[in-house]
Formats: sequence, C-alpha cells, structure tokens
Amino acid sequence: MKPATAFTAALAAGALAFPASAQWLCIYSNVPGQPTAQVPGRPPGVSFFPSTTESPFGRPFASPAGLFWSFTARTTEGPALDHLIILGSGAAGIPAAQSGTPVPFAPDRLWVGFDQRVSPSDEGLVAFAARLSGDPLDDAVIAVVDPPLLGFPAFREGQPVPGLPPGTAYDNNLNAASLLPTGQVAAIASIFGPDVNPNNNAILSIGPLIAARKGVTIPLGSFTPWQNFDFEAFFVASDGRYIVRGDDFGPAGADQIAVVNNAVVLRENQTIPGLPSPIAPDGIGPVFMAAGADWTARGTALNPADDWVVANGTLVARTGQDITPLFPAGETWSDSLFPEAFHTSIHAETGDLVIGGYTNNPDPGLNQVLVANRQVVIARAGEPVDLDGNGAFDDDAFIAGFLPDSLIFGPDRSRIIYIRVPIRDANGNIVGYGWLCKAVSSFQAECPPDFNGDGFLDFFDLDAFIECFEGVACPPGRSADYNADGFIDFFDLDAFITDFETGC
Repeated sequence: MKPATAFTAALAAGALAFPASAQWLCIYSNVPGQPTAQVPGRPPGVSFFPSTTESPFGRPFASPAGLFWSFTARTTEGPALDHLIILGSGAAGIPAAQSGTPVPFAPDRLWVGFDQRVSPSDEGLVAFAARLSGDPLDDAVIAVVDPPLLGFPAFREGQPVPGLPPGTAYDNNLNAASLLPTGQVAAIASIFGPDVNPNNNAILSIGPLIAARKGVTIPLGSFTPWQNFDFEAFFVASDGRYIVRGDDFGPAGADQIAVVNNAVVLRENQTIPGLPSPIAPDGIGPVFMAAGADWTARGTALNPADDWVVANGTLVARTGQDITPLFPAGETWSDSLFPEAFHTSIHAETGDLVIGGYTNNPDPGLNQVLVANRQVVIARAGEPVDLDGNGAFDDDAFIAGFLPDSLIFGPDRSRIIYIRVPIRDANGNIVGYGWLCKAVSSFQAECPPDFNGDGFLDFFDLDAFIECFEGVACPPGRSADYNADGFIDFFDLDAFITDFETGC
C-alpha cells in the first residue's frame, strides 16, 4: 500500500511534524472563537459543533505504529454535510470522508453516516463502516479510503461471503473495522442466504478467514457456541490475533464472555485471580487489543466496590488499590463519586500500559489520572491547555477530565500521547471539548528494582527488597507487592529478581 497522496504532499512540506512539547497542545476544539475550532479542509467559518455536554469528536484510533490517527467528527456545515472522518498525523489532519459527498468507489452514491469505529493504517489509509445513499439493499459497507479520491469496499451488503456456500452474502450489520498491515480488513458481519437463520447469521471475518461464527463456533473454555458478538467489541492485532466480547448460549447470568484467539479469558459470574468478588452480570466492559497483541479488559464485580482492569490475563488494577502500586503514595482508585472507577485501559505497540480512572483525591478537579505501567502519572485533570496554540497558557482552559477510551499513542517510542477531553475554565465551567497531544517524559519509573532509591542497582537493593518481603522494614514509599497484584508472595520475589537480573 502507498501513502495517501494528500498526506505525502503535507509531510513533504513539513506541515505534519510531530509535536515535542511536554505541555498539552490543543490540535482541535469546539470552543467558539478559538482558531482550533476551524475544521481542517473546510471553508473558513466551518467549525466543530459547539457543545458543552457532548463531544463533537468521536473515539480516536491510531495506526499500528502511531503514525496516523483518526476519529469521526460533527461540524456546523449543515445537516447533510455535518459528519466527517478526520485522518491526521502529528498535529494536523484532513477530512478523509464527509457525509453528503460522493463515495469514491460509487460516485452515484453519497456518504450518509459513519460508525464511530475507524481504523487508520501506517500508510495513511483508513477503514470504517458507513451507510450510503440509494438502494437500501446494498447501502451498508466497510470502506477503505485513500484520501481524498480513492477507495474500495472491503465488505458490502449483498456481496458474496468467501468460504461460505454460494448465495451467502453480507447483510446490513457491518461493524468493528480493523485495517491490518497486510491490507486485509477485519470486521463483524451479519450474513444471509441458504441455511442462514437468526441463530447463525453473524461472523467474525479477518480478511477472507472466518475466525468465528455465531451458533457454530464453540470457543475453548465454553460448552456452547457463540450467541452474539457485541457491536464494535472486536479488535485485531497486526498479526491477526484478536479479542472479542459477546455472549455464548450458556445459562443466563454466566453467558457474557471475552475471548482471545478463540479461547475464553473472562466470563461473567467467574472470579478473576486476585479479585475476591466474581464478575457482575454483564460486568465485562470495554475490551481492546493493541497492534502488538497485548490486550486489556475492564469492568465491574458483584461487589460494587470491586471495579477491575485485566491486562493479558492478569489483574493489574482494582478499586482501593494505590494508583502507582510500585511506589505507593496513598492515592487510590475510587468509584465513590462515579459508578465505575476506570475509564481507560490501553497498551501501546511497545507494550506500555496506561490505565485511567477516578481516585480518592479530595479535590474533584484533580481526581482523574492516567497512569503508565502502574508507575508514573502521565496526566491529571486540572492540567492547563494551550487552547489557541500560541505557546502560552493564557486561555483560562484546563482539562476537566478524561472521556472513556479516548487515549491513543503517537509514533513508536516517541512517548507522544493524544486524547480527547472536556475543557473547563478556572471556575469549573465546561467550555467545550478538545483534541490534545503532548510528549510524556517517561512511561517508566527511573528503575523499579533500584529498591532503596539510591540511584544504583546493586546488592543493597536486593537486601532491601528481602527485608521488605520478610516484613522487617521497607524503604520509604516502597512495598513488597512488587507485581502489584494485591498479594505479597513468591510471585513478587520472582518478579523482583527478574527485573534485578535484567537491569536498568
């Protein structure tokens, strides 16, 4: 695949340089009167839809190596033209598709609407589910667009389904598009045709491969086949591994499952190791798999006080746990003010993990954080925002909080993060929403096995950890729960020795 023409020219001109500021830069906003409210690629005066209660920016997604980002957006251009897909790189973007405009592969049809789920590639293409004007028997599509003029339908209502009997075709529910480095597209698709009925009329498709079929495929760890796949809850890594959430035909109250590569990894009403209370009914919340195949899930337990985050099968955060358990500071995850403690759980391609949520900080303007690798707070509500891009914090603009699943990562190892947020003034009034970026100094503490914190990694650290592990004494701010699973056991000793031998 080749880079998109529009972006090739822009990159050559240096227009899309990646930001290097350690402070929050606002790329776009919907705050009236701000230059960042202007919609890129549209006539002057067309702005992102102004609202203080609903973000005009949809959930963002990044390409596998973080070179491009994309999201849906609502604008003020008019009822037929007011929905866009923005495709960006660095600190700028262009419209990749716009409602009310011709479809590249069907110029007699118009884009009508877009699902929130979009999937950019490192070449500057983007895949998404959409509706077209015209014949309702072929208006559902998973499209791949090479802005501004090229594109093709990867899946289209009425087209034959590879690998199934003749006459079997895609139906009108196509969602959860993932554009893979091979150029193949993965999606959830409903189907119709011979021998298709309501109990088997949906598939997980990864290119031409059918990874699972409703009513047919029985995941490992289940005794019954899939009953349904949840809307947009299907994510595919660069190598084709995947995570999906849905229900099997198990008993009510124990049928919601999360599956990784056809194996059940979570099930409602079952216990996560390290969490005393089992998963609540429909308690498996958002799931995600990064390009490198690291996966996360978060949700609630039967005990309402036990919200949780799982990464690659391990409990990594829970309500009441210190937000940086390797370096305890007394600030803990909390759901005392909100129904769920966590709103963010995502890996970078490098494997770095960021968890976001609410804390017990008594200041309601500071009680939301993003924490990297359970070690470092990389963002907090209340931080100032350069809203107009003049390089100064003179706009009376601050991060009011973090919207669910709104963090993505920039280029591999650049430590650039992007996020959509509500923006408030100094009095706490929401003034709008922003699409922000900044460079993070580090996703890691300086050196976790430097247990005594003297700046050297040596046998004094080993002695300090053993004393802490045996309950004699711990260095200030340190805990023997080295793997932060809520228990002090030999798994902590193994984890520490592994890091100690690896070095920093």
